Amino acid sequence: MQGRSSNIQVKMTGEQQDVLNSWLRKSTTPAGLAKRARAILMAIAF
Repeated sequence: MQGRSSNIQVKMTGEQQDVLNSWLRKSTTPAGLAKRARAILMAIAF
């Protein structure tokens, strides 16, 4: 098996993406929240 394919699509506005990116840049963002934000942003990159 080469990998899994999925029909799941993540859609968000540019403003929502900006918020997630700002959380990643802040040094005061809790690690768990930053990790989830990063995962969401990676999901929309594909």
